[in-house]
Amino acid sequence: YCAMMRLGLNIPETWLIPPKHGPDTEKFRVTAAKYHDMFDLKEIAEQIGYPLYMKPFDGGGWRGVSRIDNEHDLFRSYDESLQSLMHLQAGIDNYDIFVRSLGIGPQIISLRYDPSQPMHGRYVIDHGFLDEKRGREAVVITKLINAFFRWDFNSCEALLQGDTLWPIDFANACPDVAVTSLHYYFPWAIKALVAWSIYCLVSDRPMSITMDVDPYFKIADSERSYEEK
Repeated sequence: YCAMMRLGLNIPETWLIPPKHGPDTEKFRVTAAKYHDMFDLKEIAEQIGYPLYMKPFDGGGWRGVSRIDNEHDLFRSYDESLQSLMHLQAGIDNYDIFVRSLGIGPQIISLRYDPSQPMHGRYVIDHGFLDEKRGREAVVITKLINAFFRWDFNSCEALLQGDTLWPIDFANACPDVAVTSLHYYFPWAIKALVAWSIYCLVSDRPMSITMDVDPYFKIADSERSYEEK
């Protein structure tokens, strides 16, 4: 989240909060004794503003995600998080469209997503749900995130509210490509995976895990507009 905020994406205000119950180690007890008094969950929530979402920093499959509308919800969700390290994120209420973009190598497909449906019905078959401008933005954001972190298999979730696209979750090392989830879009995902795997094999493409962030930050710090960046 910090990296994409630094690049100027429209990330909802997001905090990483200490675990409710840390590991039973001397190191943690010493750290907690020094710093936990400086941590005021109620104050942070009030600063961000309700509604909020609390979710594990390493979450997946909607594990441990809770909507928070008030102080009671806040402390209940925090108590239930136990030893998980959680994100607290501003909720985007009354959004128009939930977009999930799947990136496999250079190939990106943006899909309409409905989290209120059962798992097999969440990917909605709708080919014209984004206009040209927002469709391009969803693709570019996904490519930017993947290029910055050097990921070649990832998904990016974003909410369209009015004219603003809000990326809310975009670090999915194992994105959902199950046939029971993607159904209609499953062939696209498999073809893209096969094509990218073959390309990497025949081109002997080396894996690079070293990040080079300076060129991205220079663009972010320039006087260009959001669209130009």
